[in-house]
Amino acid sequence: MLAPRRLAALLLLSLAAPAAGSIAVAVPIEELARRADAVVLGRVVESVAHRARDGRSLYTRIRIAPIERWKGPEGELVLVEPGGEVGNLGQRVLGVPRFEVGEEVVVFARRRGEGVYELIGLSQGKFRVERGLARQDLTGLALARQAPGGAMAIGEHGEGALSLPLDALRGRVRAALAGSP
Repeated sequence: MLAPRRLAALLLLSLAAPAAGSIAVAVPIEELARRADAVVLGRVVESVAHRARDGRSLYTRIRIAPIERWKGPEGELVLVEPGGEVGNLGQRVLGVPRFEVGEEVVVFARRRGEGVYELIGLSQGKFRVERGLARQDLTGLALARQAPGGAMAIGEHGEGALSLPLDALRGRVRAALAGSP
């Protein structure tokens, strides 16, 4: 049987363990729009996982057919995000959203390579659109925010997720882009 002091020490250590998830700096919609090389309202037409060249990790290529392009080059948008499932092998990266074929999304992406993009701010860069409402899903993502005095404060997982009418999101992005250099 464990001594009370040893049990208390183990309990304290378990409370000090880091939470499972990813941490990202909170990025407002206007900043997402300014940082992005592409902002697209579109429909996911393909989401296929592949093994990386190292053979140990997986990544998923997501093809999005634009409905409206708010920023960036014409044509289909191809995202590459870490994680996925290939055969009986799966890898999940907390804070990276999943994409389902057929879902309507707004994505904020930066160029990763020739014709390939990645989300900005992990799942902050994806809004799922349903019945005219755009929603972020920040499951598995803790947001760091600037606190008074310059320190960073870490919020709870999923804290700060946005849900707003698609027209409001469109308006905020267009206003941010109109005011950017």
